[in-house]
Amino acid sequence: MVMHLSRFSNNVYLHVKWFADRLDWVPLSFPSVITLTFLFWLAFTLFTLSIACAVHEPLGRMGPIVSLHHVLHRLRPHTGVILRIGLAVGLMLQLLSGSYLAPEFRTDSMWIIVGLFTAAACLLYQRTLPLSGAILFLLYTQASLTYGIFHSMDYLIYLGIVYHLFVCNTPLKHTASPVLYICTGMSLAWLAMEKLTIPELACTVMGGYGLPTFGFTIEHFVLISAFIELGLAWAFIMGMLNRFTA
Repeated sequence: MVMHLSRFSNNVYLHVKWFADRLDWVPLSFPSVITLTFLFWLAFTLFTLSIACAVHEPLGRMGPIVSLHHVLHRLRPHTGVILRIGLAVGLMLQLLSGSYLAPEFRTDSMWIIVGLFTAAACLLYQRTLPLSGAILFLLYTQASLTYGIFHSMDYLIYLGIVYHLFVCNTPLKHTASPVLYICTGMSLAWLAMEKLTIPELACTVMGGYGLPTFGFTIEHFVLISAFIELGLAWAFIMGMLNRFTA
């Protein structure tokens, strides 16, 4: 049922639609999605994830991994600053390109432009981080109302960023990173759902731009990509990739 929620959206906008000419994409029916190829790659993904769970702890005790953890651990006190700098750069690039939150969210609204600038400026000071988060939440709400909730779900990571900005200077700051990882995983999972239910969109983009498929057919490559995204989403949500991310 989750895979077909987009059927109920009046306006279907997708995260790669700005690469394609058509907008009349219709999700496949459930029987059309559950094919033998789908079941094979589902089983392969589950097998791979089970192996990853089995080697997760032993892998973490290996010398090179321990050294990598040590290097990343030294960056941990600066993760908030890194996030703020990256977010500020992203917001300023959006201002210059006439978009907000994502390249396909176009705008010429003065309040959105002022909001982007204010959100970026508020990232300079610890005390104004919640204000920046509030503005980003309003922009995300605006995008959801304009383009549809199913499109804005591609960018659930923004909700994680909003939460991070609200709690990073509170007793709940230890929950900021886990929530950000979960939102990142949910974004990846939703993108995978699009590839599974509307594969024609991704196939059209890949065929039109001549993207490499590494020996697979375009259809199989898109399906494999969806399961890779699902696997990465699961790893982020379960915390397996958190040790390698800032």
